Amino acid sequence: MESKNSLGWNNLFYVFFLSCIIVSIAIANNSNNSNNSNTFYEGTTDKPINLDPFSKQKNQSEEDIGALVFNGLFKINSNGMPVVDLANKWEITPDGRTYTVEIKENIFWHDGKILTTKDIDHSISYLKNNHAFNKNNSIWKNISVYFNDKKTIIFHLQEPYAPFLSNLTFPIIPSHIPINNYNVSSTDFKMHSIVGTGPFVIQSISDKKAMFVRNGSYYLGVPKIKNFELIFYQTKKQLSNAMNNNELSASIALLPSNFTTTDHEKYKLLKHTMNESLILFMNNLREPFNSVEVRRNIKAIIKSPEFFNKMRENSLIDVVPGNLFHSYKWALQFHNSELIEQSIMKSLNNPKDAYSLVMLNNLNIQNISEQIIKSLKNNKINFDIKIADNSNELISIITNRDYDFLILNIKNSLDPDPYYMWHTSQIIYPGINFSGLNDKFTDSLIEDARKNIDYYERAQAYNEFKQRFNDLSPAIILSHPVYSYIINQSISGPKNDTLFKLSDRFRDIHLWEFFK
Repeated sequence: MESKNSLGWNNLFYVFFLSCIIVSIAIANNSNNSNNSNTFYEGTTDKPINLDPFSKQKNQSEEDIGALVFNGLFKINSNGMPVVDLANKWEITPDGRTYTVEIKENIFWHDGKILTTKDIDHSISYLKNNHAFNKNNSIWKNISVYFNDKKTIIFHLQEPYAPFLSNLTFPIIPSHIPINNYNVSSTDFKMHSIVGTGPFVIQSISDKKAMFVRNGSYYLGVPKIKNFELIFYQTKKQLSNAMNNNELSASIALLPSNFTTTDHEKYKLLKHTMNESLILFMNNLREPFNSVEVRRNIKAIIKSPEFFNKMRENSLIDVVPGNLFHSYKWALQFHNSELIEQSIMKSLNNPKDAYSLVMLNNLNIQNISEQIIKSLKNNKINFDIKIADNSNELISIITNRDYDFLILNIKNSLDPDPYYMWHTSQIIYPGINFSGLNDKFTDSLIEDARKNIDYYERAQAYNEFKQRFNDLSPAIILSHPVYSYIINQSISGPKNDTLFKLSDRFRDIHLWEFFK
């Protein structure tokens, strides 16, 4: 689990506020919008607490502020590929161990200073020295960094690591401004120290909102939207009312699959598949789930069109089967439930009275879990449900791997490298191999793929891993969420694409504009 947003599906309140929009949208449509037509208003219930750009423990407003203000050497595009951002070009040696990166010329900080490799050095030092909790920190311990001149950086790795460019997406901070206390409520917090190279310059921040003005020297071109305001609402109802009264330009939400904006003249709905996974883990370290046959039989019941259709019906949000890495091929053939039942009962040998199923206290996960329970109960498998009220309680259970089944929403890494989720070395906490998959052949596939810098050969290795994963069935990848961006019809530029974090919706915000 990488962040407090990883397990957070608490945006479900949008189901309520959009139902309110249906009732009151006519009033909003007829009201006079007093908003400045050059200002974009985004609403959220998350209020920023810590603006440290390197923190992995960000709430949504903190993540959004970082995306508007900062850039990295590289960024992730909608296809999940790292592409240049502040970097101009890069080269890699044939052995995959040395990367030479050249930064763009004439990149200006918000205060007018020029970006140099000294800023890159400063940012890497801050990352290494102040964020030991960051899983990438272990990677940086084995990397030597050299600076040839003001625009060239050389990264030397002890061994090839194909996902390396995805680790160069961290924000670059200026070396000429002292690191300050990033806690917004602290008396030591200094607004003027939040300086980046991104499309917007932060002007002020309060308990109510953060205000930005466009960066006139942004390297991709001056943003067409002049001002941006991120407004913080204390309650969900206040945010709902703001949307109803046409006070906001946009807000992002998790919505039911059948929601549309057909009847709402002021708004349009954009769909964003999200790089997250809802996974049913089976504890491979315990009987009977150390049996491949048992795991395959359970998968045969759940991995069916009937199950997925019912799951979507019961889900409070829009979901898609599988995830971005495992393009899940749901069984289209008819399953003989009687044969499956007989096979399961035979493979279980001496079944328990009940198997433990652990989950967070989350309404949507509980609804989907009920469908899983019903499907397996029909096949004589009973459950002892354990609901963790908070993340700390869940971590305590996970640390000891004290479960038979675990259903969890996971925020996936930027790169499809499956090492952290499925490699044997990650079984022991804080590793996140929650199934306890222990397979030497799987390990070798993962290790070979993450060392292979040839894109096509690496893709082939991942395909082999996926086949091995499906054969072993250590877990069942159920679905990933579809976020909806409710945005005013008068704004052009945003489009439907894949997000690897929610703030990725601002990838091309410099191209957004108002039109009449």
